[in-house]
Amino acid sequence: MKKILFLAIIAMIGLQTQAQIVSSRSSMITREVIDRGGWSTIGVEYLPSTFKLDGSSSSKSFTGLAINYTNAISLSQKIPFFLEWGIGGQYSFCNYDEKSVDYSLKVVSVKAPVNFIYDIALPNTNIHLDPFVGVKFRVNVWGEIKQEYRGKSETYNIFGDKGTGKRFQAGLQLGLKARFNNKFFIGAGYGFDFNEVWEKCKIQEVKLMAGFVF
Repeated sequence: MKKILFLAIIAMIGLQTQAQIVSSRSSMITREVIDRGGWSTIGVEYLPSTFKLDGSSSSKSFTGLAINYTNAISLSQKIPFFLEWGIGGQYSFCNYDEKSVDYSLKVVSVKAPVNFIYDIALPNTNIHLDPFVGVKFRVNVWGEIKQEYRGKSETYNIFGDKGTGKRFQAGLQLGLKARFNNKFFIGAGYGFDFNEVWEKCKIQEVKLMAGFVF
């Protein structure tokens, strides 16, 4: 009788321990699902860029400033793999001299990135590293060039009758973002266009980013 009672007590302890382990694993899975639910950002970008001529070492520098909204969507509950899409506005400008003519260029664009992200949570911290690679689409909605020569000036629309600029660009981009406490982020990246913005001229850009996570 004592042996039966002893075995019953051992069995009850074993069942209780197993139940606690299952509960603990369930909580861990729940936390993982929550952690991988995705996030959104609003941020600004500084884009030191160049117009690169095909088959030539010649290039011209310009500066871009942008504001963007992005949303990262989980693609798997087992792997921290995300799809990020976004939309933003960009203002680009530069000034340069060529053959005694002063040029001033201004462009306003709407852009939409689509990236794949692998989220890396650093152990014992609230920091996430998010390497990304993807494509970017840009539509140039307005642009003008002002030419000044010997006190005379002329301004024309880059994408109008006198301009030869292309309104649509697509390209590749890659980089790394770091999220802190899922409240702030910073990042850097590099990108280049597949197609020309002018004949034999493509854009390359470096990207520095910062903003809020929610």
